[in-house]
Amino acid sequence: MERVVIQREFVIRKKKNKYFLDVISPYEALYSSVFGVQADTLSYSQEGMCRRMFDELINKLNYKERTVISNLYGYGHDERSVSEIAAELGTDQSEVETLKISALDRLRDPDNYKYLEKRWYSGNDIVNTRYEFDYRGKLRSELLMYLSGQKNNINFILAIMKRNNISVKRVYRDVILPDGARRFETSFSGKNGIDDTIKALRAFKISANPVENRRKVKTQRGNIETVIITQDGVEQAYKYSGLSDESVADCVCRVLTGGGDGYGCILDFNISDGLMGLLLMKGYLYIESLVEDSESIYSCLMSAGFEMQADEFAKFVDKAEVYIADKTHSPLTFVVVPQAVAQRICDDDPVDYHELLFSAEAADKEFAGMLIRNAKKEFADFSGLIVSDAARRVFKLKIS
Repeated sequence: MERVVIQREFVIRKKKNKYFLDVISPYEALYSSVFGVQADTLSYSQEGMCRRMFDELINKLNYKERTVISNLYGYGHDERSVSEIAAELGTDQSEVETLKISALDRLRDPDNYKYLEKRWYSGNDIVNTRYEFDYRGKLRSELLMYLSGQKNNINFILAIMKRNNISVKRVYRDVILPDGARRFETSFSGKNGIDDTIKALRAFKISANPVENRRKVKTQRGNIETVIITQDGVEQAYKYSGLSDESVADCVCRVLTGGGDGYGCILDFNISDGLMGLLLMKGYLYIESLVEDSESIYSCLMSAGFEMQADEFAKFVDKAEVYIADKTHSPLTFVVVPQAVAQRICDDDPVDYHELLFSAEAADKEFAGMLIRNAKKEFADFSGLIVSDAARRVFKLKIS
């Protein structure tokens, strides 16, 4: 008896800028049928959420619907033909088709989309730059005081520097070079340190304004100022010329809150003012450190009586973990490919997007139009694909 399978057989996947022609997976086939799409791009978290959603929703189908979907798509079971499923259920193939349609309708029910939306990760849920309290401005003002040598009322910046093993210092250089030339080098902090530095600068014949004028916007100190920022032993030097103290502090603040090589600064995320202040007081500035220390942070909040902030923090960390996973893993783009197109692509072995489109159009113009509408941007860097062993085996079986 002929084996009738409803799902399409092949898919082109793009992952980490590599393209694969493969036999379609049960998940991809079911996703295409439920959402009515032939091409889509999913983030790492979206793909995982959809898989979990299918697992949960299929279990909520009645026995016959669940049997049809699981066996027809090979989802959690070996793939079986319509006739085989009909025999198991003691019915005919027409009833299997009816059960498939009703099951897919239930899987795409709007109520299930509401269920999905409640648990779906969205960048809008976690990223935010609007706060009632200007924490970024507070860090700038503390940096200004710190760079001027003040040690009081700068709790945030001191805690951040301590926890993240960061040091910040301003220097001028007066170093004897191999050719006998000299450049000035000294570090300064506090009023006395600045006074001494200005005297040394004048002795070195570099102009400098008096200390009492150092906070004016137009203040200049010498020709070039260097700020050295060190984190975990890695030193970076930033040179400034003719900037006021306020401007230097702003530049340093931008460096510290820019996120660096990590996943971002917590000031850019959706955290309430109250919780943000508590985290900054403990020196937390970067999102990855919140996730790494999440258990201890939660315990500290609870033990200190901040139950509401602890609950908010726990929910935020769940989303932050997903956010980091999406940043760490490449998204998945897939296009469901009809058999004739897949065979033609395999035979032609296209090496760029235009050749891929030519192969698709030669086999199925409707599919080629879909590819242009839905996947042109994602496939712009197409430079050939890898045909999986599973796909090659299917091609050989069909030829034979």
